[in-house]
Amino acid sequence: MPLNPSAGKGVYLQQAEVHVQAALDFAAFTSAWRRAIARHEALRLQFDWRDQTEVRQLPVPLEAPVIADHDWTHVARQRVEDRFQEFLIADRHKGVTLDQAPLHRVTVLRISPESWRFVWTIHHALIDGRGIATVLRECLEDYTALSLGQSPPVRS
Repeated sequence: MPLNPSAGKGVYLQQAEVHVQAALDFAAFTSAWRRAIARHEALRLQFDWRDQTEVRQLPVPLEAPVIADHDWTHVARQRVEDRFQEFLIADRHKGVTLDQAPLHRVTVLRISPESWRFVWTIHHALIDGRGIATVLRECLEDYTALSLGQSPPVRS
């Protein structure tokens, strides 16, 4: 079956969500994600299958991660969870295009000065659930160190 570039429209997408009860240091958060993307080549892949007999994975150059930043501090507390569920559905529906990296995205949702969520939406072709947990753990460890003005752990 040939690979379809629109197959990423809500299909085979995974969404990981983390709720953080602390002030957000957006620069440290962006740096932590840049480190993760640099460390894991799978996060820099796109696919090419046109004019070929097999699908090829093509790594793309490292670029600064684009992290969407939404201010929800004006949303009534009782409405935040409904709005969050609506966001997840819309985000999944956006999908990804398999021949245009990145095949993942990060969105920050600022709920209050001391509370924020982030959602990492990623195509399953890049990494599986175990890999997602590893990247999230590393990213959060790096973020914690960077936000405290410390050096993040050295990883291979």
